[in-house]
Order: sequence, then C-alpha cells, then structure tokens
Amino acid sequence: EQMPWPLFPRIFKLSSSQAEGCEMDFNVLSKSFIKDDEGKVTGINCVKIKWSEKAPGVLGGFEEIAGSEFVLKADLVLLAMGFLGPAIAEGRECARAVDAYLMQKPSMLNAINKSLCEK
Repeated sequence: EQMPWPLFPRIFKLSSSQAEGCEMDFNVLSKSFIKDDEGKVTGINCVKIKWSEKAPGVLGGFEEIAGSEFVLKADLVLLAMGFLGPAIAEGRECARAVDAYLMQKPSMLNAINKSLCEK
C-alpha cells in the first residue's frame, strides 16, 4: 500500500536506532540555548507545552505548562525545520554555511546559484 506525500510523515513509526533506546519527548518548546564563557553551547532551556483548540479539531496554538521547565545537555545543536516548501533553498544555503564552518574549508555542497558541475 502506498502512502503519498504529505500523508506518509503523519504515520508514527520507530526507526531501528530509535527502538534501540533513544529517549523521545514530545510537546516540548526549546526556549533558549545555554552557552559557556567561550560562547559554546552547553544546553537548551526547554518547557513542556499543551496544545489548545480554537474550535473542535482546529488547533489554536499552545500554552506552556507551568513548572515543567527543564534543561537538555548539548554540545551541538542541529535545527530540524521540517518541510517548509520554497524555503528549502534557504535551508540548503544554511547547511552549506554550517558545513563550511565545521569543516573549516569551502563547502562541497551545491550552492543555489552554482553547481559543482560548473568550472
């Protein structure tokens, strides 16, 4: 049975790596990053949220749950923005910049206005 886009991502399935023991937490809002004296990320300030409805079946937004604040330890943060339609080009440019920064040399990823096939 085929499940066409955009319905397939709505099916909840675990990958083998998730099933091996990662901890999954839902309805969490990342509020801010925590950094050390050198400016390196050390954690993320988070809070649990609950969704509210404008009308039955129509999401109206979310509310923070008082007292549910917590910190996730982190030394690297990757932003997973999901499918944003035309904004994907900006995401690719962002990935290219991150790649160049982490590799400390020009990125090998394709630029929007340039292909690796060009000389």
